[in-house]
Amino acid sequence: MIITERLTGNRHGRRAALVGLVLSGFLLLPGGCIIPPEDKTPMPVMWKTMEPASRSENLVVFIPGRRDKPQDFLDKGFVDALWSAGVEADVALPDAHLGYYYRRTFSERFLADVIELARDRGYREIWAVGVSLGGFGALMFERDHPGTWNGVVLVAPFAGDHEAVLGQIREAPNLQAVHFSQNTTDDDYTENFWNWLQDYQRHPSFPIFLGYGEQDRMQVEQALIAEILPQDSVVAIPGKHEWSTWKQLWDKMLPLIPLQGRDR
Repeated sequence: MIITERLTGNRHGRRAALVGLVLSGFLLLPGGCIIPPEDKTPMPVMWKTMEPASRSENLVVFIPGRRDKPQDFLDKGFVDALWSAGVEADVALPDAHLGYYYRRTFSERFLADVIELARDRGYREIWAVGVSLGGFGALMFERDHPGTWNGVVLVAPFAGDHEAVLGQIREAPNLQAVHFSQNTTDDDYTENFWNWLQDYQRHPSFPIFLGYGEQDRMQVEQALIAEILPQDSVVAIPGKHEWSTWKQLWDKMLPLIPLQGRDR
């Protein structure tokens, strides 16, 4: 029951998949400005371990939303809660901010500076925890780099804002009944996102867990995602699109997530 309480394989192709996000109302910066931060090379990443003298074979990558910082996952207690739950995993906190999406460098930098480095360090199981835009980014990265994640946790994910596409999904009896365009471009990020979820529903290759607030401004889209997931993988609680709700969701979701290395 529902508890109620990769972007691209090549540099010049699919890495454009998220650039259209910057033009959406969801991603416009205050005052209408759409000049995001610099996309640094390499992408800054904080690496944290439970025991400084040792390293786990498991890694959890926390991906921030458009206005969030990697430090927020530390300050809001996400990392402490992970370890307090008995999960033996190291943590990566990339500064995957809006600038990388805007300048179409998210995929190449995330692949080189997070995933490839993690594999070089010997991590065998890699999970993503994405809040808001970070959840969207985690799934679209998997779309273009299949096999990246062993599991994904979506916390109040952004799910696109192309109203024509979303209206079609809402009106359909189920997601499998939706017929997406055969000429979708990489800039059609809303359709690409739901098309990927449609394929995932047919052939789920890893677990996805979803948490969202019932008063979230994107609750309708998040509830649509919930419909294609096992009911025991979804947590919905009263709350808005904000960190206080997200932390409550994280605390409730942690016991459900089959992370390897959990001290049982």
